[in-house]
Amino acid sequence: MIRTSNKITVLIFSIIVTGCMSTGTGNPSSDDSVDRIIDQTSYILNQSSRKDIVILEVPSPENIISEKMTVSALELGARSTAVDYLVKLLAKDNDAVIGVVGRSPRLNKATVKSALKGLVNRSSSGTIYFITDTLYADDLLDIATKVNVTLIPVRSTQNLK
Repeated sequence: MIRTSNKITVLIFSIIVTGCMSTGTGNPSSDDSVDRIIDQTSYILNQSSRKDIVILEVPSPENIISEKMTVSALELGARSTAVDYLVKLLAKDNDAVIGVVGRSPRLNKATVKSALKGLVNRSSSGTIYFITDTLYADDLLDIATKVNVTLIPVRSTQNLK
């Protein structure tokens, strides 16, 4: 009975998380959202000496509950399209430079962390600039060092919307 109950609980949680991740992804035509992404992208481009940066926008849910559930799911090992794309770019071992931008600094950080975990025991290299709500992401730096990726966190309050 306990095993069946646990399976049902996991199934229900998975359905809820999937629903939250696939709906309410924000209004991409919102002027505020577009301005924020442009500001973040410009800031990252100005921080790097290289101009061959791939910019990855992490889609964000409209509401805080869905955002927290998505962050929790990523921290528990769920994958997203953004995570898979980051892993693919960094696993090519071509010293890629990637800027990760989006409406949610917490979701940006969770996406980067999940991608770094996906690179463990794989050949990889590159640099990731990412917008976050904390200047130093100590929990990410250890993982990044192990997978040969340089992390450059950009605090979201540094002249950004």
